[in-house]
Amino acid sequence: MPQETMTSRQRVLCALDHQQPDRVPIDLGMHYSTGISAFAYHHLREHLGLDTSYIEVPDLVQFLARVEDDVLRRFHCDYKLVMPRPLRPTVFHPRNEYRFIVPDTFQPEMNARGEWIATGVDGGRMRMPKGGFFFDGDWPSFQDCDDETFLARAGKEAERIYHESDYFTMFQGVSAIYEEKLEELIRIYDEPEEVLAENQCKADKAIEKAKRIIHHMGDHIQGICMGSDLGTQQAPMMSPAMYEEFYAPFVKQVCRFIHDNSDYRIFFHCCGSIRPMIPILIDCGIDVLNPVQHSAANMEPSVLKSDFGDKITFWGGGVNCQQILPRGTLEDIRADVRRNMEIFKPGGGFVFNPIHNIMGDNAPEKVVALYDEAYRNSFYQDKKRAQLSHQAVSALFLWSQIMRGVIMRGAHWFVQQIVSPSCKAGVPCSGWLRPAYTTRSPSATFWPCSFTSSQASSGMWSSASTAAPTGQNTRWKTASRGCFGAYSLPGLSI
Repeated sequence: MPQETMTSRQRVLCALDHQQPDRVPIDLGMHYSTGISAFAYHHLREHLGLDTSYIEVPDLVQFLARVEDDVLRRFHCDYKLVMPRPLRPTVFHPRNEYRFIVPDTFQPEMNARGEWIATGVDGGRMRMPKGGFFFDGDWPSFQDCDDETFLARAGKEAERIYHESDYFTMFQGVSAIYEEKLEELIRIYDEPEEVLAENQCKADKAIEKAKRIIHHMGDHIQGICMGSDLGTQQAPMMSPAMYEEFYAPFVKQVCRFIHDNSDYRIFFHCCGSIRPMIPILIDCGIDVLNPVQHSAANMEPSVLKSDFGDKITFWGGGVNCQQILPRGTLEDIRADVRRNMEIFKPGGGFVFNPIHNIMGDNAPEKVVALYDEAYRNSFYQDKKRAQLSHQAVSALFLWSQIMRGVIMRGAHWFVQQIVSPSCKAGVPCSGWLRPAYTTRSPSATFWPCSFTSSQASSGMWSSASTAAPTGQNTRWKTASRGCFGAYSLPGLSI
């Protein structure tokens, strides 16, 4: 296995600059769309022989685990989630052996159907079906402090990670303006001016939020996340023209502020079939696209890489989580990883991560297979080693040419000093004649010849038992120095 020559942070920044680092960066759990279900994570830790007594759940809706350092190291990950731990942790025991660490603001209750019902601090409600792996319904907040305190705590966590490790980090939570509501799209037709005014207010609030993030995080994070699903499984949710008119100008305002006031890379989470939207997002100032859902229509990986690979970084698309990961064999998973790595890897601009989160019913063997295969195929060719290899081949070729020259000059001396004196006029002199191809082909063969010294002096051919072959690309040489007199080699004349 090749050796790593970069830190995680260097590697990621190099890839985001569309340059080839030592290997493709790998992510598991830096974002709430690049993570793993707490249930699957429990089994993964168990499979790896790691402790399962403290599994924290920072995303209580999708019910995603915080991926700890021991697992990050095991899978060679380059990223870490920036999210403060609960102020007052408690244990949620959904069923069987599962016990998870949650904030005390999360107090779900089981109803008569065996469903867990949870109400957020903002009044939003959600439910986990009996035997389920995540909640659905509203997307309530369970934040255990006010917004400013939360940002300050997150800033301290980012600072700790920055100084204690070399992980790349990012903060999520800036509005991408479109809120994925059907009513909003209908209102564009009924109340276009009102929608535009509301979107300007959203952009102003997003800029204010970005300003506070920059204040609290400073240089301790390297990215900031916006998120808005613009696609369905088959097509975008709206026409590109509608998005360009009603949303893109406001997204561009937010991106411009972030780029003007920080070195953060802007990560945009956007599920679905969104190919026509990608040029618009690039124009807005988006640096990174996730999750690269090429399991949706018109999202062929090779086309995405060819059309946009030098303009935006693809963060995801490493394995198909809709069909192959849940239903495929281990070899199916490895083959999908290799195929996607081969397409997205060249030239940088790629971060390996599955298409969205790893769901709760995925076996740990599959998780191990996909991340181990990703690491095996992540390395770029060592440029220094490749250069040395090329130099070695060149030196060997030069040495072989020198040695061939020495040998042939030795043969010439032998003919001149030993053979030629014995070939008196009229005395037969036998030897070997080689055709000198005008194409300098190295495949020319030796042909037996017999001639006298007088014939040699005149350059005349005298055939013995074997006739010289004919052909338009062949010219036969004889000379006054006997059979070796005009011997030629590719690149050499003696």
